[in-house]
Formats: sequence, C-alpha cells, structure tokens
Amino acid sequence: MSVTRIQSKELNASGVASPSTISFTSNVAAGNLLAFISAQAAAANRPIAAVSDNLNGAWTKRSSKGVAGTDRLAEIWTLENTLGGACTVTITWSNGTDSKDMMILEYSGLATSGATDAADGVTETSSTSHNTTSATQTTSANGGVLLACAGLNGSDVTLSPESGFSSLGNANTGVVMLERITTGSYTGRATFSTTNARTSNACFLSLKAPAAAPGKVPWHLLLNPLSQAL
Repeated sequence: MSVTRIQSKELNASGVASPSTISFTSNVAAGNLLAFISAQAAAANRPIAAVSDNLNGAWTKRSSKGVAGTDRLAEIWTLENTLGGACTVTITWSNGTDSKDMMILEYSGLATSGATDAADGVTETSSTSHNTTSATQTTSANGGVLLACAGLNGSDVTLSPESGFSSLGNANTGVVMLERITTGSYTGRATFSTTNARTSNACFLSLKAPAAAPGKVPWHLLLNPLSQAL
C-alpha cells in the first residue's frame, strides 16, 4: 500500500489566542496517521503545550527547534492509528496571543504504531541556503513521508525546496513547510533556499510505512513440499 496524503488544512493567524482549533474538511479514516506542523512568523513566540482532537485525545510532539520567548519555533506532532470520523484539532499554548502558521494533515499507508523514523532540528545562521536537520539523515527503506518546517527572521516570497520536496501552504512568507513522499530510503537534510539571507529554526520528521508482508507460500507446497520439484 502506497503512502498518500489524503487531506490538509492550514491556519495562519497573527495575534491568535489560545486555544485554537482546526477541523479537517472531510472525515478522517480509521487507521490513518494525523500530523500537525507549526512554525512561527514572529520572534519570541510561545511553545505549543498540547495538541489534541475530539476523536483520539492527546497527540505526541515528535520534533521541535527554537527557544521559547527568544526566537521562532518550529514543531511537528503526530497521532498514529486514528479513529474514524469528523475530526477537530485543538492547539494550546501559554496564555496570551501569538502569531503562528499551523497545518494539519492526514496520511494513509503509514505504520499504525512506531511510525517515527528520524527526528532532527537545526538553527541556521543568516544565509540563503538552509538545512532542516543538524546532520545528514538516512530514512527507512520502507518508504514513507518526510516533513520539515522552519520559521525565518523575515519574509521571503521566493522559496526553492530541495528536489523531490514540495512546499505545503503559502499563507505566510516567513514560514516554510515541506513534504516528500518516498517509496524507499532518503539520505539528505531536506534543504531549501531563499532569495534573501535569513536566519531560521527548522525541524524535520520522517514517518515510515510498515514493512512489506512476506510473500505467501502456495497451499500445494505447504501440503507437499516435494511438488516444488515437479
């Protein structure tokens, strides 16, 4: 079964109050994986304290980068093996308003448990070339989906993702959200470039597909292995 992004929904807001909610447009399907990406478009932001939904309850933070109250933050959370139905996601942080660009996504074809393969993050000095990992990552040969997000210290309308990656969302030019669906292993750092030199805080998450099931032995060989020679 191949990995497929079923749907996504973005919320970009300046001065939004906690908690915020995002609802999937269509019902989510039982057994799928739900992901949440958040990057922040203004300095000194508040970290997200909790992500939950009305079907499953609490989600798990898988990757993050940035110092709360000092600079921009990037975070990725997931919920494996979701229940099916209409799904609204609630995002909670410390009191007060904040500027965040947030997205929820639904994927089919990923492992229903232990889907996290690799998680990393990096703070980049001012440059037009950016990494989203601190070191080169090699992901599972099973294939899966790679997600990355970054907050820049300023807007940049021209974004160039690494070959094979697509940009997710475009509501905020100070935020980068990247996706790559793979059928095998990936080795790299999920890079992107900007027209203007910027600093960035970025995080990366690889989610893997389940291992392929072993091939089935024909029933007549199980009954009489010698028939294989016939």
